[in-house]
Amino acid sequence: MAHRALSIPDIVYLVFDQVGEDKPTLARSARCCKAFHKPSLDRLWRDLPSVFPLWNLLPPMKDRMIEPGHDEIWERFDLYAHRVRTWVHAHDAQFPLYLQHLEGRPGIMSFSSLLELQLNTRNELPAVFLLPLSLHRLHINFSFWRRKDSQQDEQYLFAAVDQAHFLEQLTLCGPVPLKPFARLPELRHLRILELGDAELPYGAMAILSSLPALTRLRLPKTSWTDAPRTGFRSLESLTLSGNASQIVQLLQSLTTTNLRAITIHNSVLDMSPSSLTDWQQCFKTLEQKFESSLRSFDMEAVAREDGLSVMKLFEPLMGLHQLEEFRLSELITLSPQVVSAMTSSWPHLRRFMLDIPPILADSSQNVNDCQPYAFHCLTLVARHCPKLTALYIGIGDHDLPTVSEFPLLSHGLADLRLHTPYIHDNVHLARLLDRIFPMLVEVRVNHALRNHSQEWDGFGLIRDERWST
Repeated sequence: MAHRALSIPDIVYLVFDQVGEDKPTLARSARCCKAFHKPSLDRLWRDLPSVFPLWNLLPPMKDRMIEPGHDEIWERFDLYAHRVRTWVHAHDAQFPLYLQHLEGRPGIMSFSSLLELQLNTRNELPAVFLLPLSLHRLHINFSFWRRKDSQQDEQYLFAAVDQAHFLEQLTLCGPVPLKPFARLPELRHLRILELGDAELPYGAMAILSSLPALTRLRLPKTSWTDAPRTGFRSLESLTLSGNASQIVQLLQSLTTTNLRAITIHNSVLDMSPSSLTDWQQCFKTLEQKFESSLRSFDMEAVAREDGLSVMKLFEPLMGLHQLEEFRLSELITLSPQVVSAMTSSWPHLRRFMLDIPPILADSSQNVNDCQPYAFHCLTLVARHCPKLTALYIGIGDHDLPTVSEFPLLSHGLADLRLHTPYIHDNVHLARLLDRIFPMLVEVRVNHALRNHSQEWDGFGLIRDERWST
């Protein structure tokens, strides 16, 4: 079988793929010789840090309008604009630049390679509004201040459906109009829909359930108004807010068998008997429908404790034996016994993040039944989860156990975020951690506390000491 020899552009692309894009080097390479000119310019203009290099290439403006003519200037603008795929840092000037180039030459598209674009309905649409066929990611901000002519707001989303046939990701913010939203199922390649900052019209859930290729969905922070319809056949990742009964209703409507990640935000975890039952039902529905597929669970909520058992609340989640990532951000306190029960149920866990108040040893338990230090839950996590690579946890002990009380383990944990507000002996703490997590690469201790934040050098001290002996 014959193989084509690499051309000069092929070699340039391969070199910069390996060494990374250095803008000054690319600029010098473009001026070096004719063979390097085009591939170097392609890479230099492919991902711009801002829109201002293109602003400087536009023809002169008068009264905020581009003057007619200037064919040579437009030819130079096209030479660079067709290379642009993304703007690395989104800027308010992005959409005005895009509109100016459409108004300057109606019906001509200069950004033929553009992959992403941000639109804002506060701007007046030109007579001929075009979107590039290459567009994969689109962000539309619908203004909360409605125009007298609301149909113009609708034209943005209509244009996306009519022209961006290969759109893969769509982000909508603000009050979304129903008419163009109802046509979203026509976007056959739409996989990601971000609606976290949107206000959905009544009937939107039925439309969402029929999207054929949707794999990742973020629903509004303000929840939704209409009942969901059976559907969402391809969904793999779901982010939502709401009360427990509303979430259960949505979970029961899902026909997908491959939900891999769920994130619950902005919920109130009221642990009164009635609410506790609702959340238990919510977690039980997750376990019953997605035990074999779910890999990530993330919950961020405001909790109200009244002495009810946290173990009972999260017990249904312990049936998710394939879980690889668990994150909990709540104002509730877990005991080492609850942490042990969780981790022993999830042997495949890779990331365990508890953004909660520090864990305290349960003094009500018999000393024979539990360790007197909450720090010992670290050894339980290490033994129960051999694949763990990242651990974020807080420990509320006022004293540290002796080094001899910690076992020697060879756990492969690489990333540790540890909150210990009452411990200040870095060297002793480092000795304990080094016994169970000897392969740690990144360690942050009390990093989130302004009063205790410090450059943690405990490992450097003990590892220097080890090498010297």
